[in-house]
Amino acid sequence: MEFGAGKNGQRAAIGYAYRNRTFNSLGTVRYINGTLAGNQPELSSNLAAEYRQPTWALRAGLDTRTLLNDPGSFTAQLGLSGTYYVTDRIGIGAWGRALTQPGSGTTQYGYGLEASVRALPGTWITAGYNPQGFTGIGNTYTRQGAYLRLDLTLDETLGGEVNGPVFKTLVDDQPGWSGPGAVRVRSGADQHTNQQHAARSADWTP
Repeated sequence: MEFGAGKNGQRAAIGYAYRNRTFNSLGTVRYINGTLAGNQPELSSNLAAEYRQPTWALRAGLDTRTLLNDPGSFTAQLGLSGTYYVTDRIGIGAWGRALTQPGSGTTQYGYGLEASVRALPGTWITAGYNPQGFTGIGNTYTRQGAYLRLDLTLDETLGGEVNGPVFKTLVDDQPGWSGPGAVRVRSGADQHTNQQHAARSADWTP
């Protein structure tokens, strides 16, 4: 909540998390109102899941946002990605996203290819290419062209083998498709992978 001179805002959220050896999922529904929402009540949701095997992983996410005073503002974003681990140090993958607003009849697409190299335990360097750019819900933003990303993870077995970087698709941020020069550190609250918890989330783009 937010109170004070000229301020009166409310925020509420409910979520869930599920994780087992090969599958994990996160979901959140949020409501904000008053000055926290610019006096336009907003309802948003995030749903994400990952299925992981020793040599590959698939991820999917769905985000929605609606200004409750404007039903035509309903917007949905779907993200899909996959990674194949050639070795325990090298992964190649592809991602795609679609952003649609039925009320305005508009749809935007984004897609790209990327490759990851494990430089150190818990540290992956990812290079990719996005042919057309993508601006989506929240901080989902990818500039057109080549990009470089650093994925850092903290793991309860760090020092042992960790197969695959912490990817990105999930609450507030669908698979880490940032612009050139991005540094991304994912948090365990944002993304759970098999036996992995990432550090606090932060992005940097020069």
